[in-house]
Amino acid sequence: EIIVGDARDMSLIEDASVALVVTSPPYFAGKEYETALGEGHIPATMPPTSDARGRLRRVRPQARARGRLAVNVANLGRKPYRSLSGDVTWILQDRLRLLLRGEVIWLKGRGATGSCAWGSFQRPANPVIRDLSERIVIASKGRFDRALAPRKRFSQGLPSEASLS
Repeated sequence: EIIVGDARDMSLIEDASVALVVTSPPYFAGKEYETALGEGHIPATMPPTSDARGRLRRVRPQARARGRLAVNVANLGRKPYRSLSGDVTWILQDRLRLLLRGEVIWLKGRGATGSCAWGSFQRPANPVIRDLSERIVIASKGRFDRALAPRKRFSQGLPSEASLS
């Protein structure tokens, strides 16, 4: 069953019932991140009380033991630069105590001009590297292995014979 909804309300989903959670938190929802730089400090993109951390924390109980959580991290509008995938990794591993499985790098394509940096034509006084990728950080809840042994699957009425050769 696929339920499309808001991660802030997980009441329709039983705890420990989901094998795979795929999400993309709204990193800058309601924040004036870049304008806060003029106030004498560099704001944290995802502070411990942030909405993104709260949303990730809310979906953790619904993931079953050994379930997977995949978080799409969009690299958008960070001045100064900050690794959002690093922040998500920190939340998943250090705050939610999930086991990191890996990271998928999604290459979205070349820049509009084929260039990998922004700057003034023939006067690169301050070239800026462009983000042309997004990351999907993948973690597990509890353990890395997931599959039940064939005998246990058979006893529970689940498919238990290998179908790939």
